[in-house]
Amino acid sequence: MKISAFFVLLLTVPAMAACDNATSANGSVGIPPARIAGQWKYTGGITDNTMASCQITGTATINQTNDQFTGLMELGVETCMYGGEKTEDAIWGPIALGEVALDAIRFTSMGCLHMGTATGSPPNHMVGVTSCSRSIPPETPPRTLTGTWEATR
Repeated sequence: MKISAFFVLLLTVPAMAACDNATSANGSVGIPPARIAGQWKYTGGITDNTMASCQITGTATINQTNDQFTGLMELGVETCMYGGEKTEDAIWGPIALGEVALDAIRFTSMGCLHMGTATGSPPNHMVGVTSCSRSIPPETPPRTLTGTWEATR
């Protein structure tokens, strides 16, 4: 008995759809993305592993539509050290290009790419890694800094 390719395709497509846990762009298929909208307490640290490092604390306000989000990072301080010299600056900046897939988070803010995960039900904790290109101190060429970040509510 010969099975036609059409019959195999008919059996395969529903089986693949039943196993699909991916979230579509509008959040209507599979498991929905974590709901992270709201206000978060943000902390993070970045370093170039030689002379420059910064610690950041602030408040992040996130606006989410399905699996996309934007927001604002504000009400905080960035403390940087470079060769023994310390600077403190108020921080403020947009949160842009935010994406949520299940519990995975990705966004840019303050010139840094942030990637991480959200936990809790509903989500009350996010943690991840960050990478930036920054001039520290400002009059020097940009350097790559990496580190970690955390947000709680």
